[in-house]
Amino acid sequence: MFDYQHQSDWQIISGQEQSPVALDSKTAQSVKWPAPDFATLRGTDSDRSTYTITIAGTGNDVLDGRPATFQQLHFHSQGEHVIDGVRAPLEAHFVHQYADGGLAVVAVPFVVGAANPTFGEVLTAVATGELAYPIKLAALLPKQTDWLHYRGSLTTPPVQEGVAWYVATQPLTVSVQQLAMYQEYFPADNHRALQDLNGRPVLKLESK
Repeated sequence: MFDYQHQSDWQIISGQEQSPVALDSKTAQSVKWPAPDFATLRGTDSDRSTYTITIAGTGNDVLDGRPATFQQLHFHSQGEHVIDGVRAPLEAHFVHQYADGGLAVVAVPFVVGAANPTFGEVLTAVATGELAYPIKLAALLPKQTDWLHYRGSLTTPPVQEGVAWYVATQPLTVSVQQLAMYQEYFPADNHRALQDLNGRPVLKLESK
């Protein structure tokens, strides 16, 4: 079992395209792309670990022109990516799989503001250990945002590379009470240290 206090002991399969990284939207290369539609994403089952809640589910997206099937959602606190110099207090990761077996992760930062009713359902799942009904996950994804795209890795051991990352530039909000409740359930910090970009290109995907 790995822990976040001894990250230098993690096994790394390779090392030149690791995640997370610091991203700068001002220097990223802008390209047009069709904005994804996350309306089909549903959470159907939950599992609580030491560090986070993982919500498995169903749904299909098209990411950068490639069909991708939703696998699971989990959270990191603090957030893992630093976007334009800011690390959010919470970051959601929506893990997808392409038809060829490759992985894509859609990352969404959350900051303190208005309460998010769907995140409230997530907190209920943490407290009860079960989902009373499928959670519609689209409310945990921004409707209007640019995305920062780069090639990286998973952020937990064995941190395998070849992962397509799509990181939202527009954060969503949770209330101060919701964030405090989440951090009460999961007091241990579960963000991986920033990794070197190593010259990887970063694209800013703007909706057509």
